[in-house]
Amino acid sequence: MTNGLYEDAVKFIRLRDYCVVSMLQRQFRIGYTHAMQLIAQLEKNGVLGPLSGGRRAVLNREEAQRTSRGQKSGHPAGTASQKISR
Repeated sequence: MTNGLYEDAVKFIRLRDYCVVSMLQRQFRIGYTHAMQLIAQLEKNGVLGPLSGGRRAVLNREEAQRTSRGQKSGHPAGTASQKISR
């Protein structure tokens, strides 16, 4: 998968609330397998959430912006990924 396609996909989905495979297929004129590989990478990098009701939610638009600019991926302070101490 090319870096340019990944960056374009991040820019495309950060403007939306969710993402589905067919959306990427149509936008980038790619096949199902390529679109699924792209979604898997986006999910791995924390841009998309897991499949829920046929859609994947855009988890953090700020994260998507950082990823599209080539900055290191990570969870911002105060996210659900941190354990709550009691």
